[in-house]
Amino acid sequence: MLHRCANSRTCPEVLETFGSAELYSEKMSVSLCGFTCIADIPLPSNVHRYYSPGATHGGGSGSFTWAAPGTVTIPAGQWLPNDPIPETYTNNALTYDFIQLLMSGTPMPPSVYPTFARGELVPNTAADEGFPNIPGLPYEGDQAWPPFVYDFGHRENYDQESGVPTIQPPIIKSVLPVYATKVNADGNENVTGLPTVLGEAPLGTYVGWNSATTGWYGPNASNGPGSVGQVFAGAGNSGGYWPFWDTQAHRVTAGDPRLSLEERYGTHAGYVAL
Repeated sequence: MLHRCANSRTCPEVLETFGSAELYSEKMSVSLCGFTCIADIPLPSNVHRYYSPGATHGGGSGSFTWAAPGTVTIPAGQWLPNDPIPETYTNNALTYDFIQLLMSGTPMPPSVYPTFARGELVPNTAADEGFPNIPGLPYEGDQAWPPFVYDFGHRENYDQESGVPTIQPPIIKSVLPVYATKVNADGNENVTGLPTVLGEAPLGTYVGWNSATTGWYGPNASNGPGSVGQVFAGAGNSGGYWPFWDTQAHRVTAGDPRLSLEERYGTHAGYVAL
């Protein structure tokens, strides 16, 4: 994308921010490790890249009212509640830093994002990601939208992203693999990125994928997590969330391997103090 401006030495400084949802619904892994994902694409010195682990497209609201699994409110047409991890605050801070770079030459904070070399980018399967078996939250990240390689005809210049398409609609020559991020025992991403309060002191599992149960993504074949029926990735680029149980007794009864809020923080005061 920067070939022509690099040749003319006119490339701008670029601030790039993205979250987990971009890996599942926006084919972002191609920008990180290319068509084959056998090595990382080197980051140009004029590009400043920052990743928000577990975040939905554009970030979530940052606040919500906890409810037990099975009673949490799920928006119509989605399989999971909306992912609350925000991006607004970190993006605002980065925008300020970016202005200082442009106006005063103050260096940006180092870029932080998952890489193939660190073993953080893996095929989007439950086994490769290490996604745990969570009651009510079966893994659906393998339904991510894959990147396509198109054939628009011999008059298209793919390297320069110009030319005249002679094949419309284009022929799909191949479907590329999707790469996403490793997760920990809670199902939360355990990769290089910007820290957030909800990520550092989680109240549940935050995922960059969500499935649509209505609309043009697919038939209305599912009534919620754990129900029978086919669902389709998409849900308007919305990431998902599934809460931890409140007590050890409740989560043991439910067969949930993730520690409860009680086991993690003791009390609400303990969470706030953390």
